[in-house]
Amino acid sequence: MEICECKGLPGMYRFEIKHKITNKVLFSASAENFKAAIEKAVKEVADLKSADFKQADFEDADLRGVDLEDADLRGADLRGADLEDANLRSADLRSANLEDADLRGIDLRGADLKWARIDPPGIGPEGKKRKGEKL
Repeated sequence: MEICECKGLPGMYRFEIKHKITNKVLFSASAENFKAAIEKAVKEVADLKSADFKQADFEDADLRGVDLEDADLRGADLRGADLEDANLRSADLRSANLEDADLRGIDLRGADLKWARIDPPGIGPEGKKRKGEKL
């Protein structure tokens, strides 16, 4: 992932999301911050498979239905992110923070979750039982 300030557009940045191996640009956008750029990518149905998102800040981002199969999300901050129905098959989520994220319908088959932080099933961020869930 590369970020550079847009010339002539104060406060705007150009974001390039790249393939983790080939370095090919998968998506690029101008936005005021990374979260706005990634949400734009999701809305435009960009193919983000195998994207490099090491250490990315997705806190509270709307990532419903995003396809991040085989993406590198090591150390990413996904706290409070809406990942409902997202595809994270074979994604590298080592040391990622998924606390209080909406994980309903998420596909994590083959994902590496070593050292990832996830709320216990049925427990919210304050240790309270989530609505409609059995412990």
